[in-house]
Amino acid sequence: MHFPIAITDSSSPNSYMSDMYELGKNMGAAHLLLKFRSRDTRFGETRATVKSLAAELDVSETQVVHLPLSKFAEEILPAYEHDEVPLTSAEVRAVRKRAKAAMSMGKILDEQSLF
Repeated sequence: MHFPIAITDSSSPNSYMSDMYELGKNMGAAHLLLKFRSRDTRFGETRATVKSLAAELDVSETQVVHLPLSKFAEEILPAYEHDEVPLTSAEVRAVRKRAKAAMSMGKILDEQSLF
């Protein structure tokens, strides 16, 4: 599924609202309006910075925006669905049994210790 991003670099509130109105007429629910900052900060970038990144990476401005969003999602969102309840004792025993069966049973050839 694709979610197009509308980009505007309007600096005045009236112009920004006008841009939002015009873009909103042509945008469905799956769009996002991105307003650039007047200066680069921890919480936002200028259009010039995004253009520079796109040129440096040889990608589109949209890809520049998606890259940090993707990395942020990997950090914040769980990689798997949250379990509603903990494992039962029987399930823990089953997991341990399968793990033991999958473990190597060969002779230890060398052993090292850090301490």
